[in-house]
Amino acid sequence: MLMFRARDYPVKFKKTLQIPQAFVITEANLMKLDRRLAEFGGPVKYKAKTKDDFEIECETVDVLVREASLDRSFTDLHVYVIVPDANIQVFLRQFVYFVIEANETEATKFEKWARLWAAEIKPWYSWLANPFNILGIYLIMTSIFLIVSLISPFWSVFIGEKPSSALNFGFSEWNASSWLRLLIELPVFIAFQQFLFRAIKRNFPMITFAIGQGLLEYNKQEAARHTLRVVFLVIGTILTGLLTALLARSFIAP
Repeated sequence: MLMFRARDYPVKFKKTLQIPQAFVITEANLMKLDRRLAEFGGPVKYKAKTKDDFEIECETVDVLVREASLDRSFTDLHVYVIVPDANIQVFLRQFVYFVIEANETEATKFEKWARLWAAEIKPWYSWLANPFNILGIYLIMTSIFLIVSLISPFWSVFIGEKPSSALNFGFSEWNASSWLRLLIELPVFIAFQQFLFRAIKRNFPMITFAIGQGLLEYNKQEAARHTLRVVFLVIGTILTGLLTALLARSFIAP
């Protein structure tokens, strides 16, 4: 029979935890992180980079917040505490990134707390800020455009034309007018896509430090996000109606 006993020697456990999500750091949840790291018994230190390429190092969260109020916006932040029994580091850059080194009990407890804290700083638009999801939206929009264009010129739905054969995905029956319409539609579609994705990148960022000067930027982005939500709703409604009408006109005999 195997017998297990408690360890009578010191052991450190190390784990790297990367959480791929967007995040919004406010003064309140930064203070919460500071208090949690301070429980390990050492001074909590900060290293921040600003948009104007300065690096700031300080040992209190109050100093960091004060610096953020001096017309500075942060681009990334490194928060850490190093004591003989633990080494906890938090990186807020492209993603939320933790390096946890402590005894088994403390490492496990902090990992659970870190996941909860990461969930608190995750904004509702995190899925949209993810570059892979933006690529997915791009592919879906392109596919819809191609389907609509290959079935029938885009504007035919509005002017009452009907394809000569249902779901004609070939070009044999296209006339000069059809090609001309496609040449008009294509640059308009590309320009619209570029405008939309630039708006997403600017107003749905992966990294937001809503502290000091960054709080002003966050409030502007929040207003823009409200407008874009309405735009997305309108676009979705139009595309749904367009596809429904086009498919109906293609399948239903005249």
